[in-house]
Amino acid sequence: MKKVCILLIVFFIGLFLSIIHKPSIETDILKAVLKPDSQSEVLLDINKHSNSDINVIFESESPEVLKQQFDEFSKKVKGNNLGTIISSDDAKYVSLLNKHPKVFLTYKTRNLLLNKEYNTVCSNSMNLLYNPIGIPIVSLDKDPYLFVTDYVTSSFHGYVFDSDKFYSVLKIHPNNTGEIINLAKNYNVYLSGTPVHSYKTAQKSNFQINLFCTIATIFVIWLCHYVFNSYRIFLPILLSILFGFASGYIVTVLTFHSLHVLTMVFATTLIGIGIDYSIHYYSHEYHDRQFYKNLTSAMLTTIIAFLLLLIPNIPLLNQISVYTISGLVGVYLFVIIVFPHLPFKSGKVRENIFLIKIDKKVFYITAFAIILLGSCFLKTDDSIKNLYKPDKTLYKAEQINQKLTNPQNKDVSFIVVNSLIKEEEVTDVLNKHNIEYLCRTKFVPSEARQRENIHLVNDLYKNNLNTYASFLTPAQKQKLVISNDSIIENFDIKSFYLDNNKSFIIAYNLNPEILNNMSDIQIVNIQKDISQTLLKCRKNIEPIIPFLFIVMFVFLYLLYKRAAFKILIPPLLGVLISISISQLFGISINIFTILTVFLIIGFTIDYSIFKSNGGKQSDIAVFAACLSTVFSFLLLSFTSFKLISSLGILLSVGISASYIASCVLFDETERI
Repeated sequence: MKKVCILLIVFFIGLFLSIIHKPSIETDILKAVLKPDSQSEVLLDINKHSNSDINVIFESESPEVLKQQFDEFSKKVKGNNLGTIISSDDAKYVSLLNKHPKVFLTYKTRNLLLNKEYNTVCSNSMNLLYNPIGIPIVSLDKDPYLFVTDYVTSSFHGYVFDSDKFYSVLKIHPNNTGEIINLAKNYNVYLSGTPVHSYKTAQKSNFQINLFCTIATIFVIWLCHYVFNSYRIFLPILLSILFGFASGYIVTVLTFHSLHVLTMVFATTLIGIGIDYSIHYYSHEYHDRQFYKNLTSAMLTTIIAFLLLLIPNIPLLNQISVYTISGLVGVYLFVIIVFPHLPFKSGKVRENIFLIKIDKKVFYITAFAIILLGSCFLKTDDSIKNLYKPDKTLYKAEQINQKLTNPQNKDVSFIVVNSLIKEEEVTDVLNKHNIEYLCRTKFVPSEARQRENIHLVNDLYKNNLNTYASFLTPAQKQKLVISNDSIIENFDIKSFYLDNNKSFIIAYNLNPEILNNMSDIQIVNIQKDISQTLLKCRKNIEPIIPFLFIVMFVFLYLLYKRAAFKILIPPLLGVLISISISQLFGISINIFTILTVFLIIGFTIDYSIFKSNGGKQSDIAVFAACLSTVFSFLLLSFTSFKLISSLGILLSVGISASYIASCVLFDETERI
C-alpha cells in the first residue's frame, strides 16, 4: 500500500504543477514540423507575418454587387472589431498618389527617363491616355503623362475578371477568426489563409479527439465483455487508461512550452496501447516472475521505439514521444502497483474466444509476394504537401486566391533585407530579370528614390512638356514645370516587416542565382525549405535503423538468449509488409514512414514475447491487445490531418501483419 501512496502523491504533485503551468495549445500546422530555433527563426517569422492574415474572396457576376458586398463586409469587420483591414480602398494611399504624383515611376519608365528617351515616354503615355481602360487616377493637370496610372495598374489589381465572374480580395488581420468565419457564412465568399486553416484544424481536431475517445471507450467496454464476459472489469481498465492519459499530459506539459493540438489527436491511441497491460494482467491467473518479466520487457521495448521520435528535430514527433512514453509508464505503474489492491479477480476469460489460425505456407508465400511486389515500387517524397490536405472548400479557396494574386506563378520565395535601399537594389535586379514581386517599396519608393524620380520628371517637363501636353493650358504647364514637389515621409506598410530592422520581398519563380552577388540578404522558400528539413531528418535517421535493430536484439538477448532473433521476426515481417503495401497504394517513403518501422516493432514485440512464453491465456490476451491497438490506429486513419492518417493506416497494417506472423511462428508446437 505504501507504493500506491507514493505513486498517487507524485501524480497529484505533477498534476498541480501542470495546472499552474497552463500551457498554450498550438494550432499552427507549420509549427508541428518546425521547431523554433536560430536556423528556423526567419522561416517561422516570415510564415507568421506573411500568412497571419485572412483573405476574404468575394465572387459575383456584377462589379456593383461585388463592391456592395465588399464595403458591407468591411464595415461589419471594423464595427465589431473582428480584425484590422489590411487591403481595401485606402483613402490615405489615394491621397498620397494625388499629392505626390512625381514620385511614382515604374522600373521601365524610370529607365527611359534616365536615358532621356523622351519620345518613347511620350508614345507610351499617349497609348495609355487613349486606352479606354486607362482612366487617369490623378487628374491630367497634375499627371499629364499618366505615370501614376501606369504605376498602379502595372503593380496592383482591383477587380479581377475571370470568365463570367468578377472577384475582389479583402485582406484582414484577425482579432477573432471564428467570428470572421461565421460572418462569411452570410456572403458569397471564399476564405483562405493560415488562420482559417489553423482554426478549422483546431475545430476538427477537438471534434475528432472527443469522437475517437468516445468510440474507443465503447470499443473497450465491448472488448472487456467479449474477453472477460464481464462489464465490471472495465472499471479498473478505465482507471489505468485515465491515469496514463493524465501522466502523459502532465509530463508533456511540463516538458514543452506549448502543446500541439495534433499531439492530443495522436494521444487517443494510448487507449489502444495502454489497455494491453491491463488485459495481460487480468488474463493471467498467476502473476509470477515470468509474467512481470514479459510485461516489463514489452513496456521497455515500446519505450525504445518511441525514444526514436526524439531524434529528429520535429516538434510534433518529439511531443508524441514524450506523451506516449510517459503515458505508457503511467499505465504500467498503475497496473503493477494499484491493480493488486483492487477487488477484481484475474484469470477469468471467455473460453470460446476467436483466435486467428492461418496455414504457414499460405502466410509465407503471401508475405513474400507482397514484400517482393512492394520493393518494385519504392519511392521517396519529402514534400511538405504530404503532411496536410485541406478540405475541399479550403482547397478551392486557396486555388482561387492563387489564381487571383499570382495567375502564372506558383513558386513563392521571400527575400529578407535590412533596409529600404537594399530592398530597391534587389528589386532593380528582379525587374531586370522580369521577376514578378511584391514589397513595401512597390507601394511607396524610398525617400532617396523619390527624390531621384522627382528630378527625372522635372527634367522631362522642362524638355518635353510643351510639345507633348497640347491638352493643357500654358498656365497649367508652367505650374507643373516650376512646382517644387515634396517627398512622402514615414509611410510604412507594417505587413512587410519582420521586425524594426528587417523586411521581406515576395518574389515569384525566383532563380536565387541572379542574387548571388548581393550581400546582406536571405532567401527563404517555405515549402522547399521545410521539405529540405524533412529530407535531412530522414537521411539522418536512416543510418540509425540498423543500430536500433542491434540495440533491440541485444536487449532481447539479455532476457531470452537465443530466442531473441525468433522474437524479432514477426515485428520485422510486419514492418516489411506495411512499407510494401504503402508503396503499392502510392504512399511514398518519408521521415514518418521510416519512423513507423520502430513504432511497429515497439507495439508488436510484446506479442512475440507473450506468445513465445505463455499458453492459452497469453494467446487470448495478445489477441485482445492487438485488436484494441489496431482499432485505435484505424480511428487515426480517419483524421483530417494527412500525416496522422497515414501513420494510422501504416501502423494498422503493420501491427496486424506482425500479429498474424506471431500466430504462425509461435503456434502451440513451437513455444520457446
